[in-house]
Amino acid sequence: MNDYGYIVLANANIRYRAPLRGVAHAFTNMKQVSGDLDGLASGKKSRFNIEVSVACGDKVVATFEGLYVVAPKK
Repeated sequence: MNDYGYIVLANANIRYRAPLRGVAHAFTNMKQVSGDLDGLASGKKSRFNIEVSVACGDKVVATFEGLYVVAPKK
């Protein structure tokens, strides 16, 4: 648990584009995140999506998309 509430991964999808041949790194940016946590202030669940790219060098080799649900603290 964190300051917001309980975070649950509700749904996920991984798309593999190429073999990973070396050291991997992952990245995302705010354009790849949607949703907000405003509902938690009124005791409601909030949902948000995040997309993470996994790369080897400059080449993206996989994409992870996850739907997260945050349940408020009780």
